[in-house]
Amino acid sequence: MNQEKIIPVLLDDCLAPFRLRRLQRIDFTSDYGAGFNQLVQALNLATTTAPLHDGDTTGILANDADTGSSVPGATENTKWETNLWEEACRINTIESYKNYLNQSIKGEFKSEARLFLKQLELQQKEDEVEGLLWQKAKTENSKKIYQHYLEEYPQGNFETLAIAAIADIEKAEKAELARIKELEQKQERERLAREKRKQKLS
Repeated sequence: MNQEKIIPVLLDDCLAPFRLRRLQRIDFTSDYGAGFNQLVQALNLATTTAPLHDGDTTGILANDADTGSSVPGATENTKWETNLWEEACRINTIESYKNYLNQSIKGEFKSEARLFLKQLELQQKEDEVEGLLWQKAKTENSKKIYQHYLEEYPQGNFETLAIAAIADIEKAEKAELARIKELEQKQERERLAREKRKQKLS
């Protein structure tokens, strides 16, 4: 008996609960002490987790059912939260982020929502200041004020309009210079004509 080793064997079609079936993997042939320790550990896990009876898996199934029932709800909440956040980002407005913060349950993206909301609110204030300067530029309608706007807001909301306004002013200035030059030339021709007439009369 001292030279013999006891090797427990469980069949593949055994009706024992799943936790006990793991004993099929315990190897007593290579290291009896290690195998015995694994056996004790496995049995302790089985008994401390839930009382097991041959062929009775009610407790295990009940626990698995409880665990499974809680996961779908959590998953649905996560999906709903993610969809709500993605919709807020897609719209990307102050109202969309406020809507997320008001409806969010888990608050998974609250930090990001507050950050984006603050950025948009600051941008809104900046746009208001820019709008006031643009209104002043349109009222004065001078090259100088449009250039000042472009210096303050090189990529502003009214950049294209400011550039176009400057181009129109420069075009008008060139046209005015051409008109003045033509007028001066006409006056010079008339002056020369008068002098010729005087010379003929004299």
